[in-house]
Amino acid sequence: MSDFRRNVEPEKRRKTNKSLLELKEFQNEYNASKEEVDACDRKLQNENQKLLHATTDLENVRNLLSNAQEEIDSDYLPEGAQPRARIQRRDELSLRVDQLEAALDVQRSFTQKANEVFLEAERRLFNADKNINRFAETLEDVVLAKETIAALDREKAQRLAKMESQTKRNKEKAAQAAKDALEAQAQEAKRLEQQREATAKALNVVAKKKMATATVKSRELQSTTKQTNDARLEERFKAVHELKTNTSLVNAELAGLAAKHRNKVSAAQQRLEDDKEALLSKGLNPYVEFRKKELATEARNREQRMKDAVDNNKRELADRLEREANFIAKQERAEQQAREYEQEHRASQGRTVVEERNHNYILKQTKGEMEVLDPLGKAARVYPSQIVGPASELTGVKRITQQIRQTMGIRRASSDNLEGEDGDEEGGEMHPSPSKTLGSTTLRTQSAPGAAKTAASINALLAAMGGGDQESSAGGSLVLGPGMSARELNQLTNLASQPGAMPGADKAAIELNLNGDDVEKKELLKLTVEEEGNLGNSNQLYNISSPKYKIADMSKFERDALDRAKDRQRERVEEGVEQIAGGRTFHGPSFVSKPAELAFVDFEVGRKYKKRFTLTNVSYTFNSFKYLDFDDSVIDFFEVTFEKPGRMSAGMSCSIDIQFTPKVNQDIFTHMRFYTQTGPVEIPLKCLIRRCAPRVLTPEIDFGNVVMGQKLYQNIKIHNTQAIPTRFTILPLVEDLPVAAEAGESEGAGSRAVSASGKERTASAKSARPEEDVVLESDHIGSEPSLNQAELSARVHRVMTEVLRAKKEESPNALSCKTVEGFLAGYGSTTVEVQCAPLSLGQMEQKFLIVFEDVAEVMESVDDLGALVKREQIVTARTFGDEVPIYVAEEVMDLQCTLFDRIYRKKIVLKNRAKSAYRVIVKVAPQFASFVEVNPTMFFVQAKSSQSMNVKFAPTAEMLSKVAHFTLPYDEFQLAALCSLPIEIQVVNQEIPAYFILSSSVCASTIELSKSLLEFGKVYIGQKSTRKITIKNTSMLPQKTAFVRLRKEFIVQPNDGFALLLPNESQEFEISFGPQSAINYEVNVTLATSFNDTYTIKVIAEGVEPPLSFSSSVVQMRTTYPGERVLENVTVRNQTRHVQCFQVMMPDKLFSWVTVSPAVMELAPGESGRLEVEFCPPADAQSLDPVEWHTKLQDQIAPAVSPLEEWEMDSGWAFGKGIFGQLQWAKAGARSESQLLEESNEAPVEPARPQSHVNLDTNSTALSEEDLEAGESTSVMSDLGEENNNGLSKDLAEEEWGIVSRWNLPILLRPRKRPAAGLDVTAAGGTLALDTTLSESLNSPMKSTMGKTLSGSAKSVPLPLFISIECAVTLPQLDSDAKVIDFGQVSVGTRLMRSLKLFNRTQEPIKLKSIGFNAVGPFTLIRPIKEIGANESLNVLVECLPARPGLNVEILEILAEDPERGGHRVTLTFKVQGLMPAVELEGLSAPPPNWDPRTGVVDFGHVLAKDYVMKRFTVRNKSTFAINAAVVRVPSYKMTPSQQAEMIERTTAGLPIFSIRPQNVTIPEGESAEIEITFRPDRGRFHPFREDLDIMIGETDEILRVGIFGRSWDRQLVVVPHDPRDEPFSNKLFRGTSAVEDTFAVHSSSAVRTAAMNARNSLQLTFPSTPTISLEFPDPFAATASPSSYVEVGAGGDAAAKGKAPAKGAAPAPAATAGARQQVKRLVLCSTSNTDGRVGIAPGTFEIVLSPEATASGLFALSVDKGAVAMGADVTIEITCTVPKPRSLGGIFVGSWKVFKAEVVMKGGWRAEGAPEENRVPLTLKAYVCL
Repeated sequence: MSDFRRNVEPEKRRKTNKSLLELKEFQNEYNASKEEVDACDRKLQNENQKLLHATTDLENVRNLLSNAQEEIDSDYLPEGAQPRARIQRRDELSLRVDQLEAALDVQRSFTQKANEVFLEAERRLFNADKNINRFAETLEDVVLAKETIAALDREKAQRLAKMESQTKRNKEKAAQAAKDALEAQAQEAKRLEQQREATAKALNVVAKKKMATATVKSRELQSTTKQTNDARLEERFKAVHELKTNTSLVNAELAGLAAKHRNKVSAAQQRLEDDKEALLSKGLNPYVEFRKKELATEARNREQRMKDAVDNNKRELADRLEREANFIAKQERAEQQAREYEQEHRASQGRTVVEERNHNYILKQTKGEMEVLDPLGKAARVYPSQIVGPASELTGVKRITQQIRQTMGIRRASSDNLEGEDGDEEGGEMHPSPSKTLGSTTLRTQSAPGAAKTAASINALLAAMGGGDQESSAGGSLVLGPGMSARELNQLTNLASQPGAMPGADKAAIELNLNGDDVEKKELLKLTVEEEGNLGNSNQLYNISSPKYKIADMSKFERDALDRAKDRQRERVEEGVEQIAGGRTFHGPSFVSKPAELAFVDFEVGRKYKKRFTLTNVSYTFNSFKYLDFDDSVIDFFEVTFEKPGRMSAGMSCSIDIQFTPKVNQDIFTHMRFYTQTGPVEIPLKCLIRRCAPRVLTPEIDFGNVVMGQKLYQNIKIHNTQAIPTRFTILPLVEDLPVAAEAGESEGAGSRAVSASGKERTASAKSARPEEDVVLESDHIGSEPSLNQAELSARVHRVMTEVLRAKKEESPNALSCKTVEGFLAGYGSTTVEVQCAPLSLGQMEQKFLIVFEDVAEVMESVDDLGALVKREQIVTARTFGDEVPIYVAEEVMDLQCTLFDRIYRKKIVLKNRAKSAYRVIVKVAPQFASFVEVNPTMFFVQAKSSQSMNVKFAPTAEMLSKVAHFTLPYDEFQLAALCSLPIEIQVVNQEIPAYFILSSSVCASTIELSKSLLEFGKVYIGQKSTRKITIKNTSMLPQKTAFVRLRKEFIVQPNDGFALLLPNESQEFEISFGPQSAINYEVNVTLATSFNDTYTIKVIAEGVEPPLSFSSSVVQMRTTYPGERVLENVTVRNQTRHVQCFQVMMPDKLFSWVTVSPAVMELAPGESGRLEVEFCPPADAQSLDPVEWHTKLQDQIAPAVSPLEEWEMDSGWAFGKGIFGQLQWAKAGARSESQLLEESNEAPVEPARPQSHVNLDTNSTALSEEDLEAGESTSVMSDLGEENNNGLSKDLAEEEWGIVSRWNLPILLRPRKRPAAGLDVTAAGGTLALDTTLSESLNSPMKSTMGKTLSGSAKSVPLPLFISIECAVTLPQLDSDAKVIDFGQVSVGTRLMRSLKLFNRTQEPIKLKSIGFNAVGPFTLIRPIKEIGANESLNVLVECLPARPGLNVEILEILAEDPERGGHRVTLTFKVQGLMPAVELEGLSAPPPNWDPRTGVVDFGHVLAKDYVMKRFTVRNKSTFAINAAVVRVPSYKMTPSQQAEMIERTTAGLPIFSIRPQNVTIPEGESAEIEITFRPDRGRFHPFREDLDIMIGETDEILRVGIFGRSWDRQLVVVPHDPRDEPFSNKLFRGTSAVEDTFAVHSSSAVRTAAMNARNSLQLTFPSTPTISLEFPDPFAATASPSSYVEVGAGGDAAAKGKAPAKGAAPAPAATAGARQQVKRLVLCSTSNTDGRVGIAPGTFEIVLSPEATASGLFALSVDKGAVAMGADVTIEITCTVPKPRSLGGIFVGSWKVFKAEVVMKGGWRAEGAPEENRVPLTLKAYVCL
C-alpha cells in the first residue's frame, strides 16, 4: 500500500478529489433542485386542490343562495313581510358568496404564484441536469481516479470501523445510564402527579362548596332583580304598546315604499333585459351598444361640465372686473378727495383769503357791520386826506396827529349815533361829543362803478353835515354845512367825484368829519392837492395847478420802464434774493427766533409785560434784517426796542425786547415781520386774556363686566387749562336702568336730570316696579304654616333676596357719583369718584351732567386741545352687570316625596363661571341643622369647572312644627306638608351668596289594619279556611305591600298577598289557612311595605286530620278550544282505619261541561282510587251568549239546579258566581277597558286592582274628591271582578274571547247506613244539617256557610272535603293554515320542499317544540321550531325525500315547550307517494373515467371553420310514469336568461357555438326523446370548443352529465397527438399559446377584418404561431416507470419480433443495445370533414422532418415519415424512442433530458383566405437518457 501511495502523483490525486467534489456538488445541486421541484409540485397540487375546493364551495353556496331566493320568491308574501330569519339567511348566503368569490380570486393568485415558483424550480433542475451531463464526459477518468483513491482509503476505513465500534459501545453504555436516569425521573414525576391529583381533589371539594354558596346568592340576586324588572316593565307597558303600534305603522309604510322601489328596480332590469334581447335578435353586441350609450352620456355630461366651467369662468371674470373697477373707482375718489383737500388748503393759504378773513373780522368789530379801510391789509397805503382815522383806538394810526384826533371824532355809522345819542368810552372805543361832531356822516364806498357811486356817497356825507335840506339831499344837490363856503363845497365835490376806485381802499369805509378849524381844512386840502395834483375843476377852493414837486413829463416807454423798475425793486425788497455760498443755495427762513413763538398769556388790561427774544442768522453767509411795524390794529399795544446790529455774519444773534401794554381785554394773534436779504421772516405772536377753560379728561368711564353685588370705583378727572377758577355741579341725567330692558322708559320724563341728592324718581321708573316686590318688601314672615303655594314661595324668596335688598338700599343706583359739588382752581385738576354697584344683569349706562359756573360760552374759549369750552359737559359711565361666578346648577333640589325618619341624599353641583378658583363655605341655618346636613362644608370650585357636594336630608315629624313657616300642610293627609327650605352658600370674594331650595313633600308611611287578630278555629289538614282583612295606605306615596315570610300553611289572595296601594286607598285580602299537621297554631303573619315597615297579625287555629287524601286538591285542565275533549285524573286514598264511602257532588254537566267519574266510591282502610275528570266545552261556545245560554238551559231542564246564581255584566264580559264556583265568560265583541276609554273619550278610572293599574308618580300628593268618588263607585265592580277572577287561570287576556271557570266540588263522606230524617251531623269544623237524604240536603243546605249549624240536631258526620277544578276555553292559540300536507307522487330521491304557516293567536311569544317525524322517514323538519312571536306567523319548512317507493304517512305535533303554560297543540299530517324513475342516455361516446357510466360525450371531432355539424342523442324513459327532462348548460345553472346568454361562447355574429334543442321535454312512460346539438364554429383555433350539459330528471336530484367537444380548424389538414395528454393546451407548463382570441380577425365583415389587421400592424403585435407539439419520453429505467409504458429489446434478439417493421420510406429503427427499452408516441394527421361542399376540398400530403441532431442521436424511429392523406381520412404515425440501458458509474446513475427538434410539413387541402399553402407544425421530441 505504501508503494502504491508512492507511485500516485499528488497533483493527480488533488485533481481527482477536486473533480469528485465538483461532481458531488453537482449531485447535491441536482438533488436539492429535484426536491425543490417535488415540493413545488406538491404545493402546486395543493393549491390546485384548494382552488378546486374553493370553486366547489362557491358553487354549493350559490346553489343554497338560489334555493333561499327561490323560497323567498315562491312565497306569496312580499319580501318585507316574510320572516326575518329567511331574509337574514338569504343575506348571509349572499355575503358568503361574495366572500367565497373574493377567496377564490385570492386562491387563483396563490395558484398562479405556486405555478411560477414551480417553473423556476424546474428551470434550476434543468440547469443542474445540464451541468451533470456536461460533466459526464470526464466522469470515466473521475471514476478511475475514485477507484484508485478508494483502494488507498480502504485500510483507513477498516481502522475507522474499529474506532466506530469502540465509540458505539461507549455510546450504548451512556445511553443505558441515561435510560436509567429517565426512569428515575419518570417515577418522581408520577409521584408528584399523584400528589397534585390529591391536592386538586381537596380543592375541588372546597370549590364546590363555594360554588354552591355563590349559586344560592346568585339565585337570590336574580329573584330580587326579577322583582325590580317586573316593576319597571309594569311601568313601561303603555309606552311599549304605543311604540309597537307606531312601529307597525312605520313598518307598513316602509314595506310599501320598499315594494315600490323593488318594482321600479325590477322594471328597470326588465327593460335592460328586453333591450339586450332586442339587440341580440338584431345581431348586435349589446355590450358594445350599451357602452356606446354610456360613452355618449358621458360625453354629453363632459360637454355640459365644460360649458358650466366656461360660464363659471365668465362669471368669475366679470366679478373680478367689477371688483377691480370698484377698487379703481375707490382709488380715484380718494385721489380726487385728496386733490380737493389740497386745493382747498392751497386756496385757504392765499392772500385773497387772508384779506377776506380780515375784512370779515373788521365787519364784526364795527357797529352795524359798516365797512372801513383795512389798515392791516397788504394794499398800498393811500392817505387821501388827513381826516381819515380809525374807528376806535384799536385801529388808530400814529401818523395822524393828536390835533386831528381831538378835532375829528371817528366812530362807526350807526342809527343810534345818527340820532345824536351821547357816546361813552366803552370797550376802548371813542365816541365824540355832539359839540364836536358834524350833523351827519357820509359813507364813501370805493367800488367798480366809480364816480356815480362816489358822488352819491359824497352827497350822503354832505347831507349828514347837519344843516342841509333833506329834499335837496335827496335830489342829488349838495348842501353847504355851517361855516362852509361854496368853493369849499365844490372842491370836496370834485375830490369825491374822481373816477375810479381809491387805491388800496376797495370796499373801505372812510368817515370824514369836516367840523373844525378852517386852517386845518385848508391844510388837509393842500396835502391832497400835493399828492393828487390838479383836480381839474375851475372852482377849486385852492387854485393849485401842480404838485409841490414838479414832475417832468415822461414818455410812455419811460413810464413803462419806471414801472418795471419799481416792480423789480419791490420784489427784491419784499421777497429777497437767492443766497449762494460755496456752491450751495440757501433755502428757508434766514433768521430763527428763540423762542420760536412769542406769547403773552393771561394778561390784564393796564399792566405792562416785557419779553426778550433772540434773532439768529442761520443762513450761509452775511445777512441783515429790517423790522416792519405791526399792523395798524395792534401797533399801539406793542413797543419793540433793539440795538441795530447792521450786517450780521452767519451764526450771529441779536436780542430784541418787546413790551406789551394791553388796552382791551381781547385775544391778539399777529406776527412780527422782518425783511431780510433772502426774504421775509415772520415770528408768531399771541396775547391771551384770562379765561376759564375746564376740560373733562375722562368723558367716558367703562367699568366693563362687573359681577352683581361687587363695588368698583373710578374717577372722573377734570383739568382747568386756563387761569380762572370755577365751581362745578354734577347731576345724573337718567335712571340707573338696563339700557336694553328699559330703553323705552328712559326717553320720557325719566331721562331728565335728577336733583343733587339723587332721590327723585320718575313716574316711569315707579311704574316699572313689579308687584312681587310688594310681598318681598314685607319684613314679616311669621311662624305659622303657609296658607298657599304663593305665600310659601314668597317667604323663601324673601330669605334668598335678603342680601340683595340690603345692597339695594345701600346703593339704589348701579352707577352713582358721591361728590355732587366741587371747586376747580386755575390750571388745576381734581377728581370725582364714581361708584359702580350693579344688582341686575345686562348693559347699564348713566350720564352725568357737569355744570361749570364760571365758564362764559360767549368768550368762545378753547382748551388745551383747541376744542371749544362749554359750560355744561357730559360724562357717560357704563357697565355690564355680570352673573355671579359661583352658582348652583339646579336651584331647586326637588326630593319629590320623602318619608319621616328616613335619610335621603342627593348631590348638588356648583359651577364656576370665572377664570379663577373660589372658596365656598356652606352654612346651614340653625333651625335646619337638625335634619339638613351638607358635606363638605368648605371646598374650592376650580375655574371653569364644577364641584359637587352631598346634601343629606333626614325629615322628622317634629320638623313640621319647628320650621312651620316654611311648610304648606296638606289637608288630605295627616302629618304631611310641602317643605321649601332655603340653604345659603357663602362664597369668598362674592358679595351675593348662592342659594338652593331643598323642596320636598314630607309625610308618614303608615298602613292601617282593620284587624290585628284572626281566629280560624278547626281546619282539616289539606283543606283551607279563609278570613278577610282590609289594609289602608295613609301615606302620600303609593306603597307596595306584601305578606312576607309566610308559612306554608297560609295563602293570601289576591295576587299572593302583593298589592300596590295608592294614597288613601284600601285593599281587602283573603288569608287562607291550610294546616299541615294536627296541632294548635298560634303564629304571626307579617305585612311588609316597600318602605321597610312591618305590621304583625296574630293568627289562632287548630289542624285536624282528614279522612281522605288527594294527590292534588286542585286539578288544572289544559287550556282547550271549543269542541276539544281534555282528560285529567286525581288519586284518592283512605287514611283512616275504617271503610270510607264518599260521593263527589258535581254541578250539572250542561252548565259546567265537567264530569267526574266515578261519582261515588268506597275505599277500604289504606286503599286508593282514581277519579277521572273530563272537560268538554261545546263546539259552538263562541257563538253563545252566556245569559241566554244559562236561561235557556234552565228552561229546558226541569228541575234545573243551576250552579250559577248571580250574573254580573261589564263591558261585554259576563261574571257568574254560585255555590259550586265561579265563571268568567267573554261574549263576542267584548272590549277591553282601554278600548272603552278611547270610545268614550273619558279619563281612565283607577281600577280597584292596584297591581295592574297604578300611578307611580311620586309627585302626586292626594286625590281630589271627584277622584275619590269615582274610585268608590268603581271599587265595588272591580272588587266583584277580582272576587270572580280570584284564583282563575291567567291564560286568558281581557281583550280576547274565552271562558274561564273554577269549580269547587264538595266530597261528602257518606255513613254506611242511611241516617234518619232530621239527623244532625256534626263535623270537626262545625255542623251540617241534613234532611231525609244526603243528596237532597246538598240542593239547598249547601248554600249555607260552612261551620254554622242549621235546623235540627242528630248524630254528627264530618264536614265535606273539597276539590277544585280549573278550566279555560279560548280560541286556538296555535293554528296552522293547513292540517294535511300531501306531497303527492314524488320520484324516489327527489327532494321537495313545502312550507306551511303556523300562527300565534296570543299576545305573548311562545316557545315551541315538535314531536313526530321518524328519523329515517321521508320527512324532515328543516329548521327547529323554537319560538313564535306574539301575533306573528312562522313558516315551517318540511323536506320530503322518499327513499323507497310506496305511501308514507307521518304525524307532526307542535306544542308549547312550557308544560305549565296553557294553549293548544297543532297536529299535522304529511303524506307522500314515492316513485322510482329510470332514465338511460343513448347515442353518446364513452364518458371520462371519473364520470358516471350512464353519462357520455358528444364528440364532433375535427371541423372546418364556418362549417355546420349536427349530432343527436336520445333520452329514454324506462319508468312506469312520465318524466320531465330539462337540458341545462352547466355554467349557466340557475341563472336568468340574460345571465345565461353572457356565459355562452358565441360567434362574432353573436350566435352560440353550440345550440341545443329542445331544452325541456316531457317523456311519456316507456318512450324516448331526441336532443339535437348543432356545432357552428365561425373561426378556427387550436384550443377545442367544449361545453357541459346537465340532464335534470323531473324534480329529483338525479343529474346526468353530457359533455360536448369539438375542434375547429382554418385548414383541412391538421396534426394532433394521439394521446390527449400530449396536447399543448392541456400542458400547464406550456406558455406559447394565447388565452385571448382576436375575434375581429375572423369577423364576417371584411372591413372589420381589415381594420383589425391594420390595428395589429400599427401596434406591432405578433400573435403566437402554431403551438409546438411536445412528445416526452420519460426514463423507462426509472423505479416509478410502468412496465406497460416500454418494451424490452436486445442486441440480437427480440427487437424485430416485438417491434413493427418500418413502413416504406420511414426512417430506420435505431440499433438496439442489450437491455434497451423502447417507448412509442403517436401522431394523427387528420383531413377534416366538410358538409357545406366548399371549394378547395382536396387530399393532401405530409412529411415529418427530423433535425440532424435527432437523426444523429439514433434514439427515434418513425413508422411513416411522409405520405398522402385522403379526404376525411386519418393517418397515424408512430414515433419510437429506444433508450439504451444506462451504465453504472461507480454506482451512480446520471441522466438528463435530451431535446430534439422536428417539423410536420403539410400541403394541400382547403385553407383559409390568406393562409400559406404549406403548414409547418413544430414538433419537440424529449427523451430522458441515463448514462
